[in-house]
Amino acid sequence: MDWLLLSFLTALVWGLNIAFAKRAYKQLSPIDYVSLRGVASVITLIPFSLLQGGKFIFWPLVPAAAIASGGYALYYYALEKGKLSLTGTVLETYPLYTVILASLFLNESITATAKFGIFAILLGLIFISLEHPKEIKNIKIGTWLLWGLGGAVFAGLGDFIAKVMSSEYGAYSYSISFVLGWTIVAVILNLLSSRKFILPRKISPETSYAIASSFFSVYWSFIFSSCFTKRSSINSYSNFS
Repeated sequence: MDWLLLSFLTALVWGLNIAFAKRAYKQLSPIDYVSLRGVASVITLIPFSLLQGGKFIFWPLVPAAAIASGGYALYYYALEKGKLSLTGTVLETYPLYTVILASLFLNESITATAKFGIFAILLGLIFISLEHPKEIKNIKIGTWLLWGLGGAVFAGLGDFIAKVMSSEYGAYSYSISFVLGWTIVAVILNLLSSRKFILPRKISPETSYAIASSFFSVYWSFIFSSCFTKRSSINSYSNFS
């Protein structure tokens, strides 16, 4: 049952990550989040993983981790493309796509528990929508929906890749590669972005929330990878996300 405890911890840490990110989102850009998470990963995750016996394996871990990192980074950019309450709600469907990918490529059956988890996700989205009935009436389908769906699909792909790589090579080795992959993505985005990331000289409340979110996301990545060293299926994990 170790995987079950890790799954609950993963969901808890991910929730804290999103809660802090939303508090800071009004003042900071997606490139800030991606860069801060890269800094937090280098400082904490690489030393810890090396001390625990993690190894640097370039192929296929680093390319796979870079793809997964790109999917997670898109999550933050998607939040910028519309109202947080709407786009964020669509983004939270990402475990559905993780389950679908696992079923298609790993031949994992969608169990009754997984089906219940999918139903709970959809039901939760409905309840969230009902909290703002006036906003729902005025919703116009636009690019925010495409960004939300795209972010959810790629985040689900990131989880799928993490499951496969962690099961094959171990959580610590994948964590090292994930940091390198995330750093590659952060550098590319900074080169392409008109707004470059600069470490702040003064820590504002928004920056504090962003830093906390970055560290929570780092430990979420590690705990998530650890779930799949305990012989659990990806469908089992996704029910708790």
